[in-house]
Amino acid sequence: MEKLAIITPGVLPVPDIDGGAIEKLITIFIEENELDCQFDIDVYPSKNYLLDKFCYKNTKIIQIKSNQFLDSLRLKINKYVNFINRKILKRCSNGLLSSFNKKCYKIVKHKNYDFILVEGNYPILKKMQLIDTKIVYHNHWDDVNEELSSLKKRYFFDIFSSLFSHISVSSYIQKNTNLVTKIDSKNFVVENCISNNWLEKASLEKAKTIREMYLNNNEKLLMYSGRISPEKGVLELVESFCKANINGWKLVIVGGSNYSSNKITNYVKEVKKLARNNKNIF
Repeated sequence: MEKLAIITPGVLPVPDIDGGAIEKLITIFIEENELDCQFDIDVYPSKNYLLDKFCYKNTKIIQIKSNQFLDSLRLKINKYVNFINRKILKRCSNGLLSSFNKKCYKIVKHKNYDFILVEGNYPILKKMQLIDTKIVYHNHWDDVNEELSSLKKRYFFDIFSSLFSHISVSSYIQKNTNLVTKIDSKNFVVENCISNNWLEKASLEKAKTIREMYLNNNEKLLMYSGRISPEKGVLELVESFCKANINGWKLVIVGGSNYSSNKITNYVKEVKKLARNNKNIF
């Protein structure tokens, strides 16, 4: 079997005990690999004591503990580092790496992997250029596009030129990335998936309960499930639903401000305030 390292974003654990779309996809990949036995995997997630109970035949979980103090200090230092790079040196830089990424790199560089799959964690890619291994980047966001400054475009062009391959989750992201990197031959689209087992759990009885809770007669339900944060466009969804004023439809929003967190942020308050003005939004 070929040796594969999976570098997670370093925010949540894998397997996906705390949720997260990327973490769910990695978990599905690991579970499928238990059946197919194509790769010998080392996965690098954030540390969580609950991960100790997981044991896979073809995957080793190497937990990385972040240093919150150093990371908060890094954010302050990076403001000055990025300013100097941008304004004086005329170059683009992500500044100092997070403690998670530094620890990952220190371990990975001494391993003999056939492939390193970096999942949505582009700040570590620049450092990964120093490793003589095939690097594959799985991009989940539209963060490489024509709206970037010329410095940022050169920065991403340099990084993506060194990649063995780049995977986009949609044709839209692929197109925008290609406009900047000019390397479409390395860029492939693999759309996100969902487990059939999860769908089976949504039984008809549960569906009936949901309909009884929110719907009357032949009304239809539009559900958003995910993070309630600006980059997800939840506020725009609520605004559009209110303006459309379509009869026979109700909108249900399910989620938290940050994955499994129920913290009430200013953005969540804004969404709730707007939703309260419409009896068809829950």
